[in-house]
Amino acid sequence: MSLDPCSIASSPARQRVLAEMPDEPLRVRVAVKVDQITSIDQRAENFTAVVRLLVRYADPLLAYQQAAGEPPFRMFGFESFKAFTEKRGALWPELAILNQQGRRDITARTTTLSPEGEVYGYTRFTTTFQAPDFDFSRFPFDHQVFYVRILSVLPVGLVELVPLVSESGLGDQLGEEEWVIYAPEVRVNLRDDQLGLPSSELFLSFSAHRHLNYYISRIFLPMFVILLVSWFTFKLKDYVKRIDVGITTLLLFIAFNFT
Repeated sequence: MSLDPCSIASSPARQRVLAEMPDEPLRVRVAVKVDQITSIDQRAENFTAVVRLLVRYADPLLAYQQAAGEPPFRMFGFESFKAFTEKRGALWPELAILNQQGRRDITARTTTLSPEGEVYGYTRFTTTFQAPDFDFSRFPFDHQVFYVRILSVLPVGLVELVPLVSESGLGDQLGEEEWVIYAPEVRVNLRDDQLGLPSSELFLSFSAHRHLNYYISRIFLPMFVILLVSWFTFKLKDYVKRIDVGITTLLLFIAFNFT
């Protein structure tokens, strides 16, 4: 059964979808792992990350007879496996990243199929995620929460997302010097889709606080040196020199603000 979610927005189509709901939904196990965080843009309230997405499910309609001498699995590209799924009349569990901004640079995407119809999908990509919940009231001692939100386009009666907790989370080397990243958590909620039917939404959330050593060495200490230089102007008896040092200190403040 292959359904196009863009063609089922009317009320008769909604009734047809409800009538075609199977007794048991296709349970799709999903793992989301953030391998690297390349940047956190606080002004734009977003972050860019390299993410690994794993999808596993079993569909008897995709089973095939293994030929003699054939490997115990078949590998597909994205488009070829989607065409294979439609040819078999199987359900295509389309996933959407809700808080994605801009394009997605895919570095690897493969699908492995076993003779029993077990599907193992792997995608590694880089993209920018929206993070609209920044709170700077305690800067630079603030704590922030980031999300990766993945939605099943089809309703939960057709596709149910199940988190793979053991394979989700954060990588060992995130490459972020300004933040301490910790406490990853993966969970699934329900969200109404365009038909008013509940769909599975998977969240990967993680918390972060700032490295104090980073801010001491990069901000507080340079600011203290600049202020110390400005205080020395009061020891100068030559007022022309005071003006020169004051203007130099002001320009130094402006340059430091930009850098």
